[in-house]
Amino acid sequence: MGKITILDLKGVQVSTAGLKIIKPPQVSAKIEIDVDKKIEKEVSLDKLIRREFEEEADKIWKMTIKMVEDKCKIFEKLFQGMMDKGEKPEVIQKNLDGLNAALKKDFEVAEIAAKQAFEKAWKNIADARKEWRNFKIKIVATIVGTLAAIAVSIAALAVSGWTGGASGAFAIIGFIKAGVTLGQTIKKGFQDYDQAVKELEGHLKVVEKAAQNKGIMATNEITAAVFTEFLGIAQPNIKSCQDCYGTVKAKYAKFVVDVHDLAKTISKIEIERAKMEKDFIAEVDKKLKAHPTKDKSAQKKLIEANLKKKMAGLDKDIAEKSKQMEALYKQTKDLAPKVAELGKRIAQLELKDMKGIKVFREALKLGTIALSPLDGNNIATKTFDLAMGLGGSAGGYAFDKITSGALEGSVFDI
Repeated sequence: MGKITILDLKGVQVSTAGLKIIKPPQVSAKIEIDVDKKIEKEVSLDKLIRREFEEEADKIWKMTIKMVEDKCKIFEKLFQGMMDKGEKPEVIQKNLDGLNAALKKDFEVAEIAAKQAFEKAWKNIADARKEWRNFKIKIVATIVGTLAAIAVSIAALAVSGWTGGASGAFAIIGFIKAGVTLGQTIKKGFQDYDQAVKELEGHLKVVEKAAQNKGIMATNEITAAVFTEFLGIAQPNIKSCQDCYGTVKAKYAKFVVDVHDLAKTISKIEIERAKMEKDFIAEVDKKLKAHPTKDKSAQKKLIEANLKKKMAGLDKDIAEKSKQMEALYKQTKDLAPKVAELGKRIAQLELKDMKGIKVFREALKLGTIALSPLDGNNIATKTFDLAMGLGGSAGGYAFDKITSGALEGSVFDI
């Protein structure tokens, strides 16, 4: 037997005209005939015989391509409707698998049709030549195609691949955590400040009373110096007031700095919130551009409305925390005169401090006074509550929840 190739096409791309969603397969076809050695040379040289076979092969090829194109057009409408409704990727994939199964069946039908057509053509040729009537031919027809695909990646249609605004959401959560930590630091800092003020006022009460009498003041200062150095007993004196005041100023300064840092942290959250929305909508634009849905404008408006709705509660919460921050900052400003007034009282005592007692203290090398623990006041409590309330907002910035809420009802809600 001798093989004669009638048709040999590889990877021919089916027309994509009118198709936006489906990427049709590439089709390959090979049709050969095996003829008896005794007539192989004659058949291969006879151009008219080859033309009959080639004409049949061309009919089979055109029929095959038309079947593929018709199937793709039918499924194109199906997929368009599914994607406009935001169908789930797995459902789209299931229907795509159905299309490929149908195309495979079409290729099998085309192979059978090729064999039947060639057998009929050979019978007509053999009938015209009596000496060929007893010779049979074997037809080998192979028609295959690559898998049809969705022009837009099915994975790209899923919400799980969304990243626009994610970095902003993560940054916001990080700032919120930092804000909570700062709030706790501020509460502790104010407690330390409040404690130092109470300690100072306790010392001032004793020393200022003693300062009303020069002799009592001298006795008090000397006794306090001796008790502190040799017995470890802290007795109020000018030095202890100065030390306490130094602590008050340091604690107040730290308290103010931390409040400013918390205010800046809340501002960073507001900035990232705006950036997050901008990045999110930018990705919406990008994905809608690549998406086969027809009404892109309506889809974008829907998503924008959903996003604002999803973020409304968080925005309100952050705005409220910002107001609380302003009130807290005002309270820190209101404390400034009190700190200054304490300084003036210290200065008045220093004017009454006697040179001999100063020398006496240096000789004894006095240490600092330990502070006793005291409860925080209203400002510390408000600061802590503000920070903890801010912490409650962190969960609302979980990016997957924001994304799913913003895309609800859109083509990406799959």
